[in-house]
Amino acid sequence: MMVKFVTLFLTSSALTACIHEERQPTYTASAYELQRDTLFPFTVVDSGLNQCFEQSPQPIPCPSRHQPFTGQDAQYTAPASQYIDNGDGTIIDQTTGLMWQKSYTLVTLAQAEAAAKEAMLGGYPDWRLPNAKELFSLVNFSGQYRENPYNSIEAAADAMPFIDTAYFDFQYPASHNLNAIFATRTRLSGGKITHGDVVYTVNFASGQLKAYPVEPSQNRRFYIRLVRGNPDYGKNRLIDNGDGTISDVATGLMWSTLDSMRPLSWQDVLQYAENLSYGGYLDWRVPNIKELQSIVDYNRVATGKPPISPRFVTSLYQRESGDIDYALYWSSTSIKRSAGASTIQFGHSTGDALLAHYHEPATRGLDLPGVQHTSLKIVQAGNGLSILGGKRQQKHFVRAVRNIH
Repeated sequence: MMVKFVTLFLTSSALTACIHEERQPTYTASAYELQRDTLFPFTVVDSGLNQCFEQSPQPIPCPSRHQPFTGQDAQYTAPASQYIDNGDGTIIDQTTGLMWQKSYTLVTLAQAEAAAKEAMLGGYPDWRLPNAKELFSLVNFSGQYRENPYNSIEAAADAMPFIDTAYFDFQYPASHNLNAIFATRTRLSGGKITHGDVVYTVNFASGQLKAYPVEPSQNRRFYIRLVRGNPDYGKNRLIDNGDGTISDVATGLMWSTLDSMRPLSWQDVLQYAENLSYGGYLDWRVPNIKELQSIVDYNRVATGKPPISPRFVTSLYQRESGDIDYALYWSSTSIKRSAGASTIQFGHSTGDALLAHYHEPATRGLDLPGVQHTSLKIVQAGNGLSILGGKRQQKHFVRAVRNIH
């Protein structure tokens, strides 16, 4: 898809850089009933991806600094999930402060709400449906599926779920290998944007976060896995530093107020962030997909504005149809076996590269802001996208991130 970026004019004060110090807050997990200290109440856990890639599905040795494709997910580490199986059907993640249901059930959304109220797993009465950020924390991007998994009902022999099966129960659904759709409590009421009630979901067969319609009959069924603890998980605490950077003291991440202002290929966004000098800092990088999803504000989806704090500048671009929309953003997280990287749409969705052959909402989800895609790094004839003239690099925007030190 050819896109034209819309130039945004900014005052010089928006680009002023100054060096400043950030004092790291310290939080304790006593409120979450865990016997350990945590650094941040909304700790974004590692994606789990430990391999590097170029533009093909084949892994490569991770490149050295200043080499092409340096700066991707596997070259940066984030706090890893630290699971403990309590032996009573519950799993604690010591890193996030969340306690999870080990098993899962298939229910309607009405039944899901009742199940959460009635649950007494481990003797605790305060179970709930997870929100989109809580549930996405469980996704492990060491998972894999074959490049075109939609031609078969059965999962490929070498498929690996996008969740740690050493701790959590998971089986591929008998109906289709990618129908492992787990509901969250992140929902939108019907209106101009959604034309009906919508629920955001996480798929542990593909690692993707999508939005699906809630049928008026309420008979549509989803898988659910309940959670409890850490009421602050998923809540951002943003501070505008006044120098073109925004600190999230809930996650310990600092973001550039501006994005790249123009669409770039995946290879170019890695180089862009690695070479970025901004706000007095030199250690910027492309966010991994969990970091990028952490700043999505799902409460803003129905407003028609990008689902992110208005403190951030979000670029506009022009579709081939002529419509102006907010941008799609790259992450540094490649998707194994797909020749693609994970992205999040901050406007209306343009469609997922891996779902290009399938256009029914029941299969690919709804075209809403805040959903996650797999965008191919190289678009070429025959890979399911309608294009002309052989192959070309797919281009999106990027917002740089760094750790608060």
